[in-house]
Amino acid sequence: MPTFVLPTRQDDGNYRQRIVLDGQGFRFRFTYNSRGERWFMDLLDEAGNQLRSGIALLSGHDLLRQHSDFSARPPGVMLVLDPTGQDRDPKISDLGVNQLLMYVDIADVRELIR
Repeated sequence: MPTFVLPTRQDDGNYRQRIVLDGQGFRFRFTYNSRGERWFMDLLDEAGNQLRSGIALLSGHDLLRQHSDFSARPPGVMLVLDPTGQDRDPKISDLGVNQLLMYVDIADVRELIR
């Protein structure tokens, strides 16, 4: 599967969803902290075991890079992209609209670093 935009919601600041990345199912929990005006994401395996929690959705950063267990996490690159080039972090109604949650699968990552 090529690079794609992950589906997100703007109508709920606390939701969960299952997404298949590089052929493997993962569960995500998204929460919006209104006080800090920032989205956070938890990554869980298919069984619901927490792999990483409290990942801040910051524009332009590889969100999975700090996860040390490469065998448990999605192998590609996940990032928030601000198409305007201003690297703004998403607010409650921005995620999926003004800033996109993107996933680059491992085959595309390997192609890019050749």
